[in-house]
Amino acid sequence: MNDFKKDFLLLEDLSKQISDLVHSDDFEKIYELDQIRHSIITKIYSNKSDDYNIKNQLKNIIEENTSMVLSLENKLNQLHRNHNKFNKIFNAYS
Repeated sequence: MNDFKKDFLLLEDLSKQISDLVHSDDFEKIYELDQIRHSIITKIYSNKSDDYNIKNQLKNIIEENTSMVLSLENKLNQLHRNHNKFNKIFNAYS
């Protein structure tokens, strides 16, 4: 298997790991995994920038990544709001 395919498989695996972490509300490792994913995307793009099909695949990966990051930010903000509400209620009854 060539490096290009290995990188794409690694990208897929990283995306799945990030998705699993988001669904389990485990946000600590996501940033690190996302940075690794970005570096792989950059590597693939710089090595194979002539191939139109690869560019389209990378464009889709980047769009998916952006969507996942926005979703993650929204979920994290909602968790913070819920936590603050809980603290206010808890303090009111203390």
